[in-house]
Amino acid sequence: MKPRRAVPVARSSTARSSSILAAGALASRIAGWARITVLIAVFGATGTLDPFLAAFRIPDIVFALVAAGSIATVLVPQLSTLLERGERRRAQRLVGSVFVTMLLLLGLFSLVVVVGASALSGLLVGGLPSAQQREAADLSVILLVATIALALSAICTSAAAARSQFGVTAITGLVYSAGTIAGALIGGRAAGGYGPAIGTAAGAVAVLVITGVVLMRSDLRPARPNLRDPLLREALRSLLPRVGSVVLVQLLLAYLILLAGTTGPGAITIWSYAFTLLQVPLALVTSSIGIAILPKVAAQAARGNFAVVRTLAVASIGAVIWMMAPIATLGALFSYDAVRLVVGGNIDNASAVATADLLRLLLIGLVAHGVISVAVRLFYGLRDTVRPTLAELGGNIVIFALATLWVPLVGVTGIATSLPLGTWIEAVVLLALLVAHKQILNAATVVGATLFALLAALVSAGLATAVTSPLLEGARLSGVVPGAAVAALGTVVGLAAYVALTILARRREALPLFRRIAPLAPKRMRAILLRAEATT
Repeated sequence: MKPRRAVPVARSSTARSSSILAAGALASRIAGWARITVLIAVFGATGTLDPFLAAFRIPDIVFALVAAGSIATVLVPQLSTLLERGERRRAQRLVGSVFVTMLLLLGLFSLVVVVGASALSGLLVGGLPSAQQREAADLSVILLVATIALALSAICTSAAAARSQFGVTAITGLVYSAGTIAGALIGGRAAGGYGPAIGTAAGAVAVLVITGVVLMRSDLRPARPNLRDPLLREALRSLLPRVGSVVLVQLLLAYLILLAGTTGPGAITIWSYAFTLLQVPLALVTSSIGIAILPKVAAQAARGNFAVVRTLAVASIGAVIWMMAPIATLGALFSYDAVRLVVGGNIDNASAVATADLLRLLLIGLVAHGVISVAVRLFYGLRDTVRPTLAELGGNIVIFALATLWVPLVGVTGIATSLPLGTWIEAVVLLALLVAHKQILNAATVVGATLFALLAALVSAGLATAVTSPLLEGARLSGVVPGAAVAALGTVVGLAAYVALTILARRREALPLFRRIAPLAPKRMRAILLRAEATT
């Protein structure tokens, strides 16, 4: 009986952790919305902010080179396994060793950036005018402070995640965005990108202070490092594929920014706004689920309990597909209203339309982005960083080739079209690898879940269109709020139809969410929500 009891416990724990992360992500996204609104209000979409947005490319590459964004993928499984074995002291020393290694690498790469900022800026953001290239070089040095702070805080949050404590992870985005907002408001238009850059650095330092205090008060506070520990060498070897992959991603993003800069003033800003809006559902749903399952998959894999790993994989992949599909279709339908609600009247209508058009194209890849976010963490939990790296490399090559081909023909739209195509290729490859790797997934189950989600989402979007089409155009002419109100009505109608279709079809992908809602519902509604649980 014990193996049967382990599965619901794992599901419940994952759902609870995901809820904590989702709540933090919601607060972070609200702060991100405020950040975008403030930046647009201060700078507009005229191109003033292009150097600030482009300047992130150099620090982001440093962030990738020191594996800060990937450290959790290796450190969390290792720490989870050590804690599972009762080797807490060794886990503490491993944290200390990672800190020392990270500091050495950060010092080395920071020296290179400070000395060669101008040359690097010309190479990575050469599409900007020379004056803006010089500004981007200055800003990249300021933002390097943020990179150092966030890299060190990544170790702190990884230690917390290994203990399935996600509260500190949930608030970091909120603090980080607050710094950018404060910098933009205090500096104003006169300070240009320097205000938000300094604010971003200050916000990142605040994140490091918070996460550092939490780490030092935990049972995984760093101990005297042991640089000869085989686990450290294993971690570095495992990170090498991820470092190469993430560096390539950052170079690709820098290349896309470079291409956008060649299409005219303000193009980088509009592209960045659309791409930022795409991140909202990803942060709220997929990243939360992915981060929550990583330590659990690592712990179960360490025990050799692959039945539970399969259950977690099927539930998490299915849930992501189910949740992302209606967001993609309804988001595409009402993208113009979403953009206008975020930016208000701070940019002209032509820029709002252009941003909405880019967002609509990017949403084609939303489901694939969600699948990737969860699938790669399943591989990391299984201590496999090579397969997801190869899949990501293939997807990036497609994006690079298509963007290079299309941008000269259709402008920045070519970037927004190439990104979802490459993303879908990567997602399909990852799913195929999971099916082949220890049969973690069943191909028929994934295909069935995807086909149902896409079909139901399209039907729901069609119903939303039928309800709102007589009202939407007039509401948009009346202003931002009336247009957003009608779009909200259509979204509610579409989501209600989607949930109804899911219940009628007895689909199991929604059960993790329905289980959390059911206790709050009336008894009759509870039985309806959980009717799929009775199916085999």
